[in-house]
Amino acid sequence: MTVQSPTMVTFERILIPTDFSDLSVRALEYGKVIAKRYNSRILLAHVNLPVNPISPPEATWIEEQDEVWEKLEERLEENGSALRAEGFRAETVSLTGNIHEELQSTVEKHKTDLIVMGTHARSGLNRLLFGSETESLMRQAKCPVMVIGPSAPPAPQPAWQVKSVICATSLDPGEAWIAGYAYILALDHKAGFLLLHVKRAHDKGQGGDWQDFEKTFRESISPRHVDPAHFLCTQVSDDTLENTVLDLAKERDADLIVVGAHSASGIASHLLRGTAPKIIAKAPCPIMVLHQP
Repeated sequence: MTVQSPTMVTFERILIPTDFSDLSVRALEYGKVIAKRYNSRILLAHVNLPVNPISPPEATWIEEQDEVWEKLEERLEENGSALRAEGFRAETVSLTGNIHEELQSTVEKHKTDLIVMGTHARSGLNRLLFGSETESLMRQAKCPVMVIGPSAPPAPQPAWQVKSVICATSLDPGEAWIAGYAYILALDHKAGFLLLHVKRAHDKGQGGDWQDFEKTFRESISPRHVDPAHFLCTQVSDDTLENTVLDLAKERDADLIVVGAHSASGIASHLLRGTAPKIIAKAPCPIMVLHQP
């Protein structure tokens, strides 16, 4: 079954998770410039980690935890008020629980159609929106997730304007709609568009059937008429996949890299588990991830 790409990409409601770190602030700046372009509503969310049930229920400790949460909620409200003062239609939501589960529930409840979040693309016990939490959300979110890594530049001003889009693909017809989505987004911005397929030099086959992919791609963006062959780039490389994508993004001065993510098997466009964080950590631009059922 062909998945139809939208005839126009719009972001009416944007969810921006924050842990008040520098990267969260940078993600918020990206969310703001996107909201300016699309006149979007902004939902600023903070997730409190639940109380550890193994910890002793000492009254003093509970009171201290409550005070911390209260201060975080005050800070969240201050940020929301600042957004409204700037003219944004913004609201805040304070959550408690598992980060990606709470955010996923918020997406469904508020019908948000874009998540913008910052990440260091690393794991660790002392992080909130880092590492595995980000990857879990990318693989399960029912809307696009724009990830702002540590190497991405500051948000462009005054509004989001994309000039060059790269979409990595495995040429699997089931993922052609992801390329279609990226292409429609590029058209909306009058941006250059490149469809990238990377195969190893020692691989015998193409690694995907171009004819089947092209047919499905055309169907996904109907009724628009394009010649996908004009922007397909097949890189034959013995280098790692992430280095190939990153090198091309730098060469083309890309503003956005678009990939897909499967729920369990890994990032689509053959970005296997563990590869996506490496790309996000070094990408010279934001990464937009689309969930592949």
